[in-house]
Amino acid sequence: MERVEEGTMPKAKASKGDSKVSNSLVVRMADRLFKLPLSMRENRLAKAKARIDGGHGGKNDAAIVRALGG
Repeated sequence: MERVEEGTMPKAKASKGDSKVSNSLVVRMADRLFKLPLSMRENRLAKAKARIDGGHGGKNDAAIVRALGG
């Protein structure tokens, strides 16, 4: 297994390529979201996609989209 230095977390691009999201942020967001009911998860995903498509999405929005497979 390859050892990763502190502060050199591998980054992954968001769907639009504008923001980079660490894998640890996606995992934390998935953990938080899967505690919510399905309807709330779908609502958060729709809002995050709308913000990204509108050009105002941030790292948390990209992490929500990646965590929920949207």
